[in-house]
Amino acid sequence: DGRLREVASAVADRPGSSGAAQAADSAAQAAGTSPAPSPLLIQAWDRQGEWVSDSSPALGVPRTAGVGWYTVPWRNERWRFFGMRTADGGTVRVGETLAVRQHNTARMARQIDMPLALTSIPALALLIWVAVGRNLRPLTTLANSLVRRKPGALDPLSGDHQPQEIR
Repeated sequence: DGRLREVASAVADRPGSSGAAQAADSAAQAAGTSPAPSPLLIQAWDRQGEWVSDSSPALGVPRTAGVGWYTVPWRNERWRFFGMRTADGGTVRVGETLAVRQHNTARMARQIDMPLALTSIPALALLIWVAVGRNLRPLTTLANSLVRRKPGALDPLSGDHQPQEIR
């Protein structure tokens, strides 16, 4: 949503933006997308509500100006749009399909998860190793004392500092 708002603002703030297809192209480039074909759809209307530009006319998305956030179903896809007034009184809207948004979200999640997994798995393994080692220390101590005992020794083992299960 933030990217849609940024692109819409970039187009809307330009003087004469509702009549300039170049504004849509430069805004798409500024957002890191190529102007044609762009995953972003940028449409503009003049102050009388007449359509003046469309970054991807071949898509045939209905040209209905709206202000704010809204979703439009079109050809078995759902489009998320943000529309706003331009500096010269027209309207601009920027949108993309929900499928593109989901793809981008999944890509960003993978970019975040991979480094996190690469650092957290070794840290978790170390933490488990330390915890298991600490909890098994009484058994290790008992085992070492049994190894040092003579085979015929019948005196009781010391139960000091031992868990109840070992005593």
